[in-house]
Amino acid sequence: MADNLEQIANDLNTASLNLQELRGKYEGALDVLNAKNAEIIEALDSKKEEALQEVKGVKDTATTEITNLQDTVLSNIDESKNASITELTNKKTEALAKIEEAKTEQGEKIAKLETELNLKAKLLTQNLELTVGNGENFSKLSEALEEALKYVAIKNTYTITIKLKSGYVLNERIELISALADHIAIISEDEKIMVDYDPKEDYLFTFKGSVAPKINCLFDATGTTAKGMYFLNSMAKMLALNENKYKFGFINLKKNAVVVENSRVILNGYNLSENAKNLNTQINQDVLYCSGHGELDLVECKLDNNGSLVNGWLYYVGYASKLSLINCSCLNNKSNYNILNNNNSYLNAQSSNFTGSKGNFLLRSFNGGGSNLQGVNTDSCTWSNSELPFAVNSLTRDGIIYK
Repeated sequence: MADNLEQIANDLNTASLNLQELRGKYEGALDVLNAKNAEIIEALDSKKEEALQEVKGVKDTATTEITNLQDTVLSNIDESKNASITELTNKKTEALAKIEEAKTEQGEKIAKLETELNLKAKLLTQNLELTVGNGENFSKLSEALEEALKYVAIKNTYTITIKLKSGYVLNERIELISALADHIAIISEDEKIMVDYDPKEDYLFTFKGSVAPKINCLFDATGTTAKGMYFLNSMAKMLALNENKYKFGFINLKKNAVVVENSRVILNGYNLSENAKNLNTQINQDVLYCSGHGELDLVECKLDNNGSLVNGWLYYVGYASKLSLINCSCLNNKSNYNILNNNNSYLNAQSSNFTGSKGNFLLRSFNGGGSNLQGVNTDSCTWSNSELPFAVNSLTRDGIIYK
Protein backbone atom coordinates (compact mmCIF):
# COMPACT_ATOMS: atom_id res chain seq x y z
CA MET A 1 0.00 0.00 0.00
CA ALA A 2 2.87 2.27 0.96
CA ASP A 3 4.61 1.25 -2.19
CA ASN A 4 1.54 2.12 -4.14
CA LEU A 5 1.30 5.42 -2.51
CA GLU A 6 4.92 6.18 -3.16
CA GLN A 7 4.46 5.06 -6.68
CA ILE A 8 1.50 7.29 -6.97
CA ALA A 9 3.49 10.14 -5.46
CA ASN A 10 6.30 9.52 -7.89
CA ASP A 11 3.86 9.37 -10.71
CA LEU A 12 2.28 12.59 -9.61
CA ASN A 13 5.64 14.19 -9.16
CA THR A 14 6.64 12.97 -12.62
CA ALA A 15 3.39 14.22 -14.05
CA SER A 16 3.87 17.54 -12.32
CA LEU A 17 7.34 17.81 -13.76
CA ASN A 18 6.02 16.84 -17.16
CA LEU A 19 3.26 19.35 -16.73
CA GLN A 20 5.71 22.07 -15.77
CA GLU A 21 7.86 21.13 -18.74
CA LEU A 22 4.80 21.23 -20.95
CA ARG A 23 3.80 24.53 -19.42
CA GLY A 24 7.27 25.89 -20.07
CA LYS A 25 7.06 24.75 -23.64
CA TYR A 26 3.58 26.31 -23.94
CA GLU A 27 4.75 29.58 -22.49
CA GLY A 28 7.78 29.47 -24.77
CA ALA A 29 5.53 28.83 -27.73
CA LEU A 30 3.20 31.58 -26.54
CA ASP A 31 6.11 33.95 -26.26
CA VAL A 32 7.19 32.96 -29.78
CA LEU A 33 3.66 33.50 -30.97
CA ASN A 34 3.41 36.87 -29.24
CA ALA A 35 6.77 37.87 -30.70
CA LYS A 36 5.67 36.76 -34.11
CA ASN A 37 2.35 38.50 -33.65
CA ALA A 38 4.13 41.68 -32.57
CA GLU A 39 6.51 41.31 -35.50
CA ILE A 40 3.62 40.78 -37.87
CA ILE A 41 1.72 43.73 -36.39
CA GLU A 42 4.87 45.86 -36.63
CA ALA A 43 5.37 44.69 -40.19
CA LEU A 44 1.72 45.40 -40.97
CA ASP A 45 1.95 48.83 -39.34
CA SER A 46 5.11 49.48 -41.33
CA LYS A 47 3.44 48.38 -44.52
CA LYS A 48 0.37 50.40 -43.60
CA GLU A 49 2.50 53.45 -42.96
CA GLU A 50 4.37 52.87 -46.19
CA ALA A 51 1.06 52.45 -48.01
CA LEU A 52 -0.31 55.57 -46.34
CA GLN A 53 2.84 57.46 -47.22
CA GLU A 54 2.60 56.16 -50.76
CA VAL A 55 -1.09 57.10 -50.94
CA LYS A 56 -0.27 60.49 -49.44
CA GLY A 57 2.53 60.87 -51.93
CA VAL A 58 0.22 59.92 -54.78
CA LYS A 59 -2.42 62.24 -53.34
CA ASP A 60 0.05 65.08 -52.95
CA THR A 61 1.37 64.45 -56.44
CA ALA A 62 -2.16 64.33 -57.83
CA THR A 63 -3.10 67.45 -55.86
CA THR A 64 0.00 69.20 -57.10
CA GLU A 65 -0.67 68.10 -60.65
CA ILE A 66 -4.34 69.11 -60.36
CA THR A 67 -3.34 72.46 -58.86
CA ASN A 68 -0.73 72.98 -61.54
CA LEU A 69 -3.20 71.93 -64.19
CA GLN A 70 -5.82 74.23 -62.68
CA ASP A 71 -3.34 77.08 -62.60
CA THR A 72 -2.35 76.34 -66.16
CA VAL A 73 -5.96 76.20 -67.27
CA LEU A 74 -6.84 79.39 -65.37
CA SER A 75 -3.73 81.03 -66.75
CA ASN A 76 -4.72 79.97 -70.26
CA ILE A 77 -8.25 81.19 -69.62
CA ASP A 78 -6.92 84.51 -68.31
CA GLU A 79 -4.60 84.79 -71.27
CA SER A 80 -7.44 83.99 -73.65
CA LYS A 81 -9.71 86.37 -71.78
CA ASN A 82 -7.10 89.12 -71.80
CA ALA A 83 -6.36 88.42 -75.46
CA SER A 84 -10.08 88.52 -76.23
CA ILE A 85 -10.57 91.70 -74.21
CA THR A 86 -7.58 93.26 -75.94
CA GLU A 87 -8.88 92.13 -79.31
CA LEU A 88 -12.38 93.38 -78.48
CA THR A 89 -10.96 96.65 -77.19
CA ASN A 90 -8.90 97.05 -80.34
CA LYS A 91 -11.90 96.20 -82.51
CA LYS A 92 -14.09 98.54 -80.47
CA THR A 93 -11.50 101.31 -80.79
CA GLU A 94 -11.19 100.59 -84.51
CA ALA A 95 -14.99 100.52 -84.90
CA LEU A 96 -15.40 103.76 -82.94
CA ALA A 97 -12.68 105.35 -85.04
CA LYS A 98 -14.48 104.24 -88.21
CA ILE A 99 -17.78 105.50 -86.79
CA GLU A 100 -16.23 108.86 -85.98
CA GLU A 101 -14.64 108.93 -89.41
CA ALA A 102 -18.00 108.08 -90.98
CA LYS A 103 -19.74 110.69 -88.82
CA THR A 104 -17.19 113.27 -89.88
CA GLU A 105 -17.57 112.25 -93.50
CA GLN A 106 -21.38 112.27 -93.25
CA GLY A 107 -21.25 115.57 -91.40
CA GLU A 108 -19.18 117.02 -94.21
CA LYS A 109 -21.62 115.61 -96.75
CA ILE A 110 -24.59 116.97 -94.78
CA ALA A 111 -22.91 120.36 -94.45
CA LYS A 112 -22.19 120.31 -98.17
CA LEU A 113 -25.79 119.34 -98.93
CA GLU A 114 -27.07 122.07 -96.59
CA THR A 115 -24.82 124.56 -98.31
CA GLU A 116 -26.03 123.39 -101.70
CA LEU A 117 -29.64 123.51 -100.53
CA ASN A 118 -29.10 126.95 -99.08
CA LEU A 119 -27.62 128.00 -102.38
CA LYS A 120 -30.56 126.44 -104.20
CA ALA A 121 -33.76 126.35 -102.20
CA LYS A 122 -35.32 125.33 -98.91
CA LEU A 123 -38.71 123.76 -98.60
CA LEU A 124 -41.08 126.10 -96.76
CA THR A 125 -42.79 123.97 -94.09
CA GLN A 126 -44.20 126.71 -91.85
CA ASN A 127 -45.10 130.38 -91.87
CA LEU A 128 -42.05 132.59 -91.32
CA GLU A 129 -41.59 136.27 -90.50
CA LEU A 130 -38.49 138.28 -91.35
CA THR A 131 -38.08 141.79 -89.97
CA VAL A 132 -36.31 144.70 -91.66
CA GLY A 133 -35.00 147.77 -89.87
CA ASN A 134 -32.38 148.93 -87.38
CA GLY A 135 -31.45 146.05 -85.09
CA GLU A 136 -33.78 143.61 -86.88
CA ASN A 137 -33.10 140.42 -88.86
CA PHE A 138 -32.07 142.51 -91.85
CA SER A 139 -31.26 146.15 -92.41
CA LYS A 140 -32.30 146.13 -96.08
CA LEU A 141 -35.41 144.85 -97.85
CA SER A 142 -33.25 143.36 -100.61
CA GLU A 143 -31.42 141.19 -98.05
CA ALA A 144 -34.69 139.90 -96.59
CA LEU A 145 -35.98 139.11 -100.09
CA GLU A 146 -32.77 137.28 -100.91
CA GLU A 147 -33.24 135.07 -97.84
CA ALA A 148 -36.96 134.54 -98.47
CA LEU A 149 -36.28 133.50 -102.07
CA LYS A 150 -34.20 130.57 -100.83
CA TYR A 151 -37.47 128.93 -99.81
CA VAL A 152 -39.88 127.12 -102.09
CA ALA A 153 -43.54 126.87 -101.11
CA ILE A 154 -45.72 123.96 -102.27
CA LYS A 155 -49.22 124.99 -103.35
CA ASN A 156 -48.90 128.28 -101.41
CA THR A 157 -49.52 126.46 -98.14
CA TYR A 158 -47.17 128.68 -96.14
CA THR A 159 -46.08 132.32 -96.41
CA ILE A 160 -42.97 134.31 -95.58
CA THR A 161 -43.94 137.73 -94.27
CA ILE A 162 -41.31 140.46 -94.54
CA LYS A 163 -42.24 143.10 -91.98
CA LEU A 164 -40.81 146.60 -92.44
CA LYS A 165 -40.47 147.92 -88.90
CA SER A 166 -41.64 151.37 -87.83
CA GLY A 167 -39.35 154.11 -89.15
CA TYR A 168 -38.04 152.06 -92.04
CA VAL A 169 -37.39 154.01 -95.25
CA LEU A 170 -36.81 152.53 -98.69
CA ASN A 171 -33.30 153.55 -99.68
CA GLU A 172 -32.56 151.09 -102.46
CA ARG A 173 -33.81 149.71 -105.75
CA ILE A 174 -35.38 146.23 -105.68
CA GLU A 175 -34.92 143.96 -108.71
CA LEU A 176 -36.00 140.32 -109.00
CA ILE A 177 -34.93 138.30 -112.03
CA SER A 178 -36.21 134.75 -112.67
CA ALA A 179 -37.63 134.61 -109.14
CA LEU A 180 -40.68 132.82 -107.73
CA ALA A 181 -41.81 135.13 -104.95
CA ASP A 182 -45.57 134.65 -104.68
CA HIS A 183 -45.07 133.03 -101.25
CA ILE A 184 -43.68 136.34 -99.97
CA ALA A 185 -45.73 139.23 -98.56
CA ILE A 186 -44.15 142.60 -97.74
CA ILE A 187 -45.96 144.49 -94.97
CA SER A 188 -45.21 147.58 -92.89
CA GLU A 189 -45.85 148.76 -89.35
CA ASP A 190 -46.22 152.33 -90.66
CA GLU A 191 -49.12 153.57 -92.81
CA LYS A 192 -46.63 155.00 -95.31
CA ILE A 193 -43.06 154.11 -96.18
CA MET A 194 -41.05 157.09 -97.31
CA VAL A 195 -38.64 156.66 -100.20
CA ASP A 196 -35.20 158.02 -99.34
CA TYR A 197 -33.58 157.04 -102.59
CA ASP A 198 -33.49 158.74 -105.98
CA PRO A 199 -33.03 156.12 -108.70
CA LYS A 200 -32.70 158.82 -111.37
CA GLU A 201 -36.05 158.12 -113.00
CA ASP A 202 -35.70 154.37 -112.57
CA TYR A 203 -38.16 151.97 -110.93
CA LEU A 204 -38.30 151.19 -107.23
CA PHE A 205 -39.39 147.60 -108.01
CA THR A 206 -38.38 145.70 -111.17
CA PHE A 207 -39.57 142.18 -111.99
CA LYS A 208 -38.16 140.30 -114.95
CA GLY A 209 -39.21 136.73 -115.69
CA SER A 210 -40.59 136.51 -112.17
CA VAL A 211 -43.67 135.92 -110.08
CA ALA A 212 -43.77 139.02 -107.91
CA PRO A 213 -44.29 139.11 -104.13
CA LYS A 214 -47.36 140.70 -102.59
CA ILE A 215 -46.54 144.32 -101.79
CA ASN A 216 -48.91 145.09 -98.94
CA CYS A 217 -47.75 148.58 -98.02
CA LEU A 218 -47.87 152.16 -99.32
CA PHE A 219 -44.71 153.84 -100.65
CA ASP A 220 -44.45 157.63 -100.77
CA ALA A 221 -41.82 158.92 -103.23
CA THR A 222 -42.20 162.62 -102.45
CA GLY A 223 -39.11 164.61 -103.47
CA THR A 224 -37.61 161.90 -105.69
CA THR A 225 -37.62 161.04 -109.40
CA ALA A 226 -38.65 157.48 -108.65
CA LYS A 227 -41.04 155.38 -110.70
CA GLY A 228 -43.14 152.56 -109.28
CA MET A 229 -43.17 148.97 -110.60
CA TYR A 230 -41.90 147.52 -113.88
CA PHE A 231 -42.94 144.05 -115.09
CA LEU A 232 -41.32 142.22 -118.01
CA ASN A 233 -42.34 138.63 -118.78
CA SER A 234 -43.69 138.39 -115.25
CA MET A 235 -46.83 137.80 -113.20
CA ALA A 236 -48.30 139.50 -110.14
CA LYS A 237 -51.46 139.50 -108.07
CA MET A 238 -51.67 142.14 -105.35
CA LEU A 239 -54.87 142.63 -103.37
CA ALA A 240 -55.88 145.36 -100.92
CA LEU A 241 -59.29 144.23 -99.82
CA ASN A 242 -61.86 145.32 -97.23
CA GLU A 243 -60.22 147.42 -94.48
CA ASN A 244 -56.95 147.50 -96.45
CA LYS A 245 -58.50 149.14 -99.51
CA TYR A 246 -56.32 152.02 -100.79
CA LYS A 247 -53.71 151.30 -98.06
CA PHE A 248 -51.25 149.61 -100.43
CA GLY A 249 -49.58 151.11 -103.48
CA PHE A 250 -47.39 154.02 -104.68
CA ILE A 251 -48.00 157.76 -104.39
CA ASN A 252 -46.12 160.91 -105.40
CA LEU A 253 -44.07 159.21 -108.11
CA LYS A 254 -42.50 161.36 -110.82
CA LYS A 255 -44.28 159.43 -113.57
CA ASN A 256 -44.85 155.71 -114.23
CA ALA A 257 -46.67 153.93 -111.41
CA VAL A 258 -47.07 150.54 -113.16
CA VAL A 259 -45.48 149.47 -116.45
CA VAL A 260 -46.38 146.06 -117.89
CA GLU A 261 -44.71 144.45 -120.91
CA ASN A 262 -45.64 140.92 -121.93
CA SER A 263 -46.78 140.31 -118.37
CA ARG A 264 -49.98 139.57 -116.45
CA VAL A 265 -50.65 141.87 -113.48
CA ILE A 266 -53.75 142.13 -111.28
CA LEU A 267 -54.19 144.93 -108.73
CA ASN A 268 -57.26 145.16 -106.55
CA GLY A 269 -57.91 148.05 -104.16
CA TYR A 270 -54.48 149.60 -104.82
CA ASN A 271 -53.69 153.28 -104.30
CA LEU A 272 -51.86 154.80 -107.28
CA SER A 273 -52.76 158.45 -106.66
CA GLU A 274 -50.94 161.79 -106.69
CA ASN A 275 -48.51 160.65 -109.39
CA ALA A 276 -46.93 162.50 -112.35
CA LYS A 277 -48.10 165.88 -111.10
CA ASN A 278 -44.84 167.79 -111.34
CA LEU A 279 -43.53 167.02 -114.83
CA ASN A 280 -42.46 170.21 -116.57
CA THR A 281 -41.90 168.88 -120.10
CA GLN A 282 -44.36 167.68 -122.69
CA ILE A 283 -43.72 163.98 -122.36
CA ASN A 284 -46.13 161.12 -121.85
CA GLN A 285 -46.83 160.59 -118.19
CA ASP A 286 -47.73 156.91 -118.55
CA VAL A 287 -48.89 156.47 -114.98
CA LEU A 288 -50.19 153.16 -116.31
CA TYR A 289 -48.47 151.63 -119.33
CA CYS A 290 -49.34 148.23 -120.81
CA SER A 291 -47.79 147.00 -124.05
CA GLY A 292 -46.31 144.04 -125.92
CA HIS A 293 -49.13 141.53 -125.29
CA GLY A 294 -49.37 142.57 -121.67
CA GLU A 295 -52.42 142.46 -119.40
CA LEU A 296 -52.97 144.94 -116.60
CA ASP A 297 -56.19 144.65 -114.58
CA LEU A 298 -57.08 147.25 -111.95
CA VAL A 299 -60.25 146.67 -109.95
CA GLU A 300 -61.60 149.25 -107.47
CA CYS A 301 -58.25 151.03 -107.38
CA LYS A 302 -57.63 154.68 -106.49
CA LEU A 303 -56.00 156.83 -109.20
CA ASP A 304 -57.04 160.30 -108.04
CA ASN A 305 -55.14 163.52 -108.79
CA ASN A 306 -52.79 161.97 -111.31
CA GLY A 307 -51.09 163.97 -114.07
CA SER A 308 -50.76 167.62 -115.03
CA LEU A 309 -51.94 169.83 -117.88
CA VAL A 310 -48.38 170.11 -119.18
CA ASN A 311 -47.87 166.45 -120.09
CA GLY A 312 -49.23 163.73 -122.36
CA TRP A 313 -51.53 160.77 -121.79
CA LEU A 314 -51.98 159.17 -118.39
CA TYR A 315 -53.04 155.61 -119.11
CA TYR A 316 -51.76 153.78 -122.19
CA VAL A 317 -52.43 150.38 -123.71
CA GLY A 318 -50.88 149.29 -127.01
CA TYR A 319 -49.70 146.52 -129.28
CA ALA A 320 -52.25 143.75 -128.73
CA SER A 321 -52.48 144.29 -124.99
CA LYS A 322 -55.28 144.69 -122.44
CA LEU A 323 -55.82 147.40 -119.82
CA SER A 324 -58.76 147.25 -117.41
CA LEU A 325 -59.83 150.04 -115.05
CA ILE A 326 -62.98 148.54 -113.55
CA ASN A 327 -64.89 150.56 -110.99
CA CYS A 328 -61.82 152.67 -110.26
CA SER A 329 -61.70 156.16 -108.76
CA CYS A 330 -59.92 158.47 -111.23
CA LEU A 331 -60.97 161.86 -109.84
CA ASN A 332 -59.32 165.08 -111.02
CA ASN A 333 -56.98 163.48 -113.54
CA LYS A 334 -55.14 165.90 -115.84
CA SER A 335 -53.45 165.72 -119.24
CA ASN A 336 -52.71 168.15 -122.04
CA TYR A 337 -53.44 165.30 -124.43
CA ASN A 338 -55.82 162.53 -123.31
CA ILE A 339 -56.50 160.56 -120.18
CA LEU A 340 -56.86 157.18 -121.90
CA ASN A 341 -54.91 156.04 -124.95
CA ASN A 342 -55.67 152.83 -126.87
CA ASN A 343 -53.44 151.67 -129.71
CA ASN A 344 -54.65 148.46 -131.39
CA SER A 345 -55.58 146.91 -128.04
CA TYR A 346 -58.46 146.47 -125.61
CA LEU A 347 -59.23 149.03 -122.94
CA ASN A 348 -61.97 148.48 -120.36
CA ALA A 349 -62.78 151.45 -118.11
CA GLN A 350 -66.23 150.20 -117.17
CA SER A 351 -67.91 151.98 -114.23
CA SER A 352 -64.84 154.10 -113.40
CA ASN A 353 -65.27 157.65 -112.12
CA PHE A 354 -63.38 160.48 -113.86
CA THR A 355 -65.26 163.33 -112.19
CA GLY A 356 -63.40 166.66 -112.29
CA SER A 357 -60.83 165.50 -114.83
CA LYS A 358 -59.32 167.73 -117.54
CA GLY A 359 -57.69 166.97 -120.88
CA ASN A 360 -57.86 167.23 -124.65
CA PHE A 361 -59.86 163.97 -124.81
CA LEU A 362 -60.99 161.40 -122.29
CA LEU A 363 -59.98 158.73 -124.79
CA ARG A 364 -58.08 158.46 -128.05
CA SER A 365 -58.21 155.22 -130.02
CA PHE A 366 -55.93 154.19 -132.90
CA ASN A 367 -55.45 151.28 -135.30
CA GLY A 368 -58.60 149.40 -134.51
CA GLY A 369 -58.53 149.49 -130.73
CA GLY A 370 -61.61 148.37 -128.80
CA SER A 371 -62.71 150.35 -125.72
CA ASN A 372 -65.47 149.79 -123.18
CA LEU A 373 -66.62 152.96 -121.41
CA GLN A 374 -69.94 151.70 -120.17
CA GLY A 375 -70.95 153.26 -116.87
CA VAL A 376 -68.06 155.77 -116.93
CA ASN A 377 -68.74 158.94 -114.90
CA THR A 378 -67.40 162.16 -116.46
CA ASP A 379 -69.31 164.72 -114.39
CA SER A 380 -67.66 168.14 -114.12
CA CYS A 381 -64.97 167.16 -116.61
CA THR A 382 -63.37 169.65 -118.98
CA TRP A 383 -62.27 168.57 -122.46
CA SER A 384 -60.43 171.06 -124.60
CA ASN A 385 -61.44 169.14 -127.72
CA SER A 386 -64.16 166.62 -126.89
CA GLU A 387 -64.75 163.72 -124.59
CA LEU A 388 -64.44 161.16 -127.39
CA PRO A 389 -62.90 161.35 -130.86
CA PHE A 390 -65.75 159.60 -132.72
CA ALA A 391 -69.26 158.30 -132.21
CA VAL A 392 -69.74 155.45 -129.81
CA ASN A 393 -70.92 151.96 -130.72
CA SER A 394 -69.80 152.42 -134.34
CA LEU A 395 -66.91 150.60 -135.94
CA THR A 396 -64.28 152.92 -137.45
CA ARG A 397 -60.76 152.44 -138.77
CA ASP A 398 -59.50 153.67 -135.40
CA GLY A 399 -61.59 151.13 -133.56
CA ILE A 400 -64.83 151.04 -131.63
CA ILE A 401 -65.97 152.58 -128.38
CA TYR A 402 -68.74 150.93 -126.39
CA LYS A 403 -70.74 153.18 -124.11
